[in-house]
Amino acid sequence: GAGVAASAATRLPDLAGLAPEQRRDLLLAAVRAECAAVLGHPSGDAVAAERAFLELGMDSLTTLELRNRLGAATGLRLAPDVVLRGRTPEGLAALLADEVTGPGGGAETPSSPPTLYGSMLRAAVDRGRVPQFVELLADTADFRSSFRTPEPDVLPEPVELVRGTGEGPGIFCFPTVLASSGPVQYARLAAALPGEHSVTAFALPGYQDDGMRLPADLGALVEAAATAVRDRSAGAPAVLLGYSSGGLLAQAVAERLEDWGVHPAALVLIDSQVLGDGLLDRLGAELMAGMTARLGGAATRLDDVRLTAMGRYLRLLADYTPGAVKAPTLLGVAGSPVPGWTPEHRWQASWPRPHERVDLSGDHFSVMEDHAEPTASAVATWLGHVLSEGER
Repeated sequence: GAGVAASAATRLPDLAGLAPEQRRDLLLAAVRAECAAVLGHPSGDAVAAERAFLELGMDSLTTLELRNRLGAATGLRLAPDVVLRGRTPEGLAALLADEVTGPGGGAETPSSPPTLYGSMLRAAVDRGRVPQFVELLADTADFRSSFRTPEPDVLPEPVELVRGTGEGPGIFCFPTVLASSGPVQYARLAAALPGEHSVTAFALPGYQDDGMRLPADLGALVEAAATAVRDRSAGAPAVLLGYSSGGLLAQAVAERLEDWGVHPAALVLIDSQVLGDGLLDRLGAELMAGMTARLGGAATRLDDVRLTAMGRYLRLLADYTPGAVKAPTLLGVAGSPVPGWTPEHRWQASWPRPHERVDLSGDHFSVMEDHAEPTASAVATWLGHVLSEGER
């Protein structure tokens, strides 16, 4: 009720001793109450059990806050991505129930134990050997299952972050390929974009669990994603948007759609640049450190599934060169360096194809976080201009 939501997390009774149904009900009530507290609602009644957390308005910071509150309430030490893995309050309650009855029997055990590669990431950053570590991850990913043909089920279900009025074209967002990849990267931007656009964010295959196949080549992924955009936009022109390495995916999908005679309304790249030209040598250490901080601070919380997926995708994109597209293209460029970057790092984003450029407030990470609103405003202003020109 309202009392739970307003206060600090309430410690739950001994969950292991309860009947399964009772345990699930209690956990679901706790998830809804703590979610309400994080989002500023008076009680858990305001939180629909079956709605996706991102649709409820959660972002990368509030998902971590919810995880911390649930950890305090249950006595479990939970992985930083447990909220995203649960997807909905119902799904998260089921995951927590599994934690309680797992091998630790409700003891304070991490939901994902420290992993070999997670522990090694910190050493790679400290020793300045990120490119070599990424090569190791990519080699390891060769032993995971993969797909070469874009069957309908290879992509995880995209998340609708905002259901717009339909007056403007739908915006389809592609996540970065770092281990922190996921739709949550767009939560704050989506909330700040104008309401006429529906905003849908993709998740990439292979980051969620080790049973999920990775793309064997870039073409298989691009074809699956382009098909999903075409089907979901019902043939209407869509806006493709990508942040960081997600911009390369958005560009590749735009190329594929245009090959099919389906023309995107616009392509928006937020602080994206091609991965060649020694990018990981120059910028890798700070990128990995920033990624780690955004998954709860402990590199060991990055599981091997996410890290090996990152290795595969970075290898697939290493040789990708953007082709020509007819879609009007915007490159938003972060105005400040990430701490540790100097002019010698050549950190400022550039793009090899024709585009308009807009300068954004903040650094590579904060353009999507603390500066998400001005970033959204810059994107919306440009889109308004481009879309009205397109109607003439």
